[in-house]
Amino acid sequence: MQFMPYAKIALYCIFCLKKRLHSIFTNIWKNDRKQLNIVKRYIKFFTFDKQCKSFNKSINEMTIKKTTLFLTLKKLQFEVTSSGEKRIEYRKAGKWILSRLINKDYEFVQFTNGYGKDKPYFICEFKGWRYAKPGVFKFSNGLIVNIDEGYVEISLGNIIALKNINKL
Repeated sequence: MQFMPYAKIALYCIFCLKKRLHSIFTNIWKNDRKQLNIVKRYIKFFTFDKQCKSFNKSINEMTIKKTTLFLTLKKLQFEVTSSGEKRIEYRKAGKWILSRLINKDYEFVQFTNGYGKDKPYFICEFKGWRYAKPGVFKFSNGLIVNIDEGYVEISLGNIIALKNINKL
């Protein structure tokens, strides 16, 4: 994680150097077209404009993916959680979910309903997790959640984004 800011700085420095070299060589060889074209070809080899933007985008996507917990929900759970009525997600404490929660530091949770390119999903804040106490919870759409021992509860914050909700 510490490497990312340095990589961005290095790429930005190369980008600025390329622009500076172009302006210097253009001024030096403005009368000698042949030399100027050779220099332009070499500078064109180092076109970091698009690479710099795509690099920053991929760095940001990688950072978001590393700080987001991705989970799927069935339709009834998705409805009450995306409406903000259900602020805690319960999961059976198996190997899979524990491997994603123990010693991890998330900022967001992305819940999806179904699979495919245009699946409905929403992103909310991750407030932490703990082992759940047994209980029964009823929600407005008829969903009843029975929690036994051996479950974890994932606390959710504000909903940040809702996408493709009309596909439900």
